[in-house]
Amino acid sequence: MANTRQMAVFVGHGDPMMALRDDEVAHGLRAIGEKILADEPRAILAVSAHWFTRGTLVQSDPTPRQVNDMYSFPPELYAIKYRPAGSAELTARVRQLLGSDVEVDDT
Repeated sequence: MANTRQMAVFVGHGDPMMALRDDEVAHGLRAIGEKILADEPRAILAVSAHWFTRGTLVQSDPTPRQVNDMYSFPPELYAIKYRPAGSAELTARVRQLLGSDVEVDDT
């Protein structure tokens, strides 16, 4: 679906244990994810307010690393690995749209 605008979705991730649960909420989030992926997006922009920092940052790493900013959970949760492909095109577009208000930071 080249040049087709995709939906925007706001999803609060809930608590980290959501990744291990098999309930109605988990099934609903999976259904949303499947619908998004069915549209074959070229990239997905995830925006997070999790970090307390100055400025607006965007990553440019071709394989962004996973950061576990959580502690004292079962080992099964830490065993989940997520290494999505980065998108240089999307990074460039975000920088173009936000101009000098955004910096690249892959740390």
